[in-house]
Amino acid sequence: MQVTEGKEMKQSTKSDKSDFLKKEEDLSAIRAVLTKDTRGRLLFELAIGTGFQINVLLHLQAFQVSCSDQSVTIELEDNKYEYTNPFLVGALNGYFLEFSPDAQDYLFRKQSSNEPFSLSYASNTIKKWFAAAGLPEYGARSLRKTYEFFNPPNKRKVEPQIPIQKKIFNLLFNEIAQGIIPVGTRLTEAELTKRFAVSSTPIRMAVAQLDVLGFVESASIKQTYVVKGLTQREIWEIWLIRTQLEGLALDLTWENWMPESTKALENIISHWKHAKTMEEKQAYHIKFHKALYRDAQAPILMQFIENLSARISALNANCFDQLHGGTSGEDDGDIKEHSEILHAIQNHNHELARSLLLNSISSGRDMALHNYFRGFSEDR
Repeated sequence: MQVTEGKEMKQSTKSDKSDFLKKEEDLSAIRAVLTKDTRGRLLFELAIGTGFQINVLLHLQAFQVSCSDQSVTIELEDNKYEYTNPFLVGALNGYFLEFSPDAQDYLFRKQSSNEPFSLSYASNTIKKWFAAAGLPEYGARSLRKTYEFFNPPNKRKVEPQIPIQKKIFNLLFNEIAQGIIPVGTRLTEAELTKRFAVSSTPIRMAVAQLDVLGFVESASIKQTYVVKGLTQREIWEIWLIRTQLEGLALDLTWENWMPESTKALENIISHWKHAKTMEEKQAYHIKFHKALYRDAQAPILMQFIENLSARISALNANCFDQLHGGTSGEDDGDIKEHSEILHAIQNHNHELARSLLLNSISSGRDMALHNYFRGFSEDR
């Protein structure tokens, strides 16, 4: 992305404390700076035209976007978003015309490799756009606020409908992970078709995805699945992989750490301390880890971690909750461990934060193995 030298910085008045663009003339000034910067122009139009965070946009690949003369379509996970903003349509058409990217190419990739720009690089580049346009150097976050200003909630597009098979998968996934559907339960295609009032096709697609993730397995009876348990070896293996992946995620996150991430963790810990039910405490535990890695800029890695965490959640819900009646004598210790991780981050001590994180995961592994097989023997 290029930057052109621009006008002298405009002086903001004392009464104007906003840190985002709120005048059409300011948008025009940025667009003028980016006239010859096709990639930069696309990033700008995507940011103020869709409202997606910069980190999400940096990880868009060519196969996820398409355009016609009148609209732009973006696919994220199982959702499709369509926009008719003429500036965005023009920017994306211009991008495809100039670069002709391959399907797997990141839209905002480095010249030396097919890797996306880092968040810090993009943020610094955005500040240069503002400077070149004679505007205060607000940075990346201002673009999201600009979108919100020009697109108040009552004027925004309704979020796309989630496909029925995805809704069914999400519901079954959560019920299994929370122990509502226990290990060993038989799920038949006929029963699920009746429950969700749909044809067999979306049922098969949803259950197939659960099968891939290891939550269910085919039974001997046709069109029947059984909610799968875990062996001791599988539990140990999941925690081993999780330790390696989460250590890597924290390393990647640290390179792009934002102050907002620290505030998010502080907020989670504050609410976690007042959680009363097992479900609430598990939810805050998961939220903490998601917030901890949100600056990693590694969506595939995050998906692996999320899948592994879901398997552990199912284990805890099916065994741990039965043993402790929905509460945990270890829970104060869990909050303490994560508070210590937060404290290390607040003190900018990456090595200590990483060590505390891995120790916390190891403690969880030992407790899971102990409680799972104690619960199994008690059930016997």
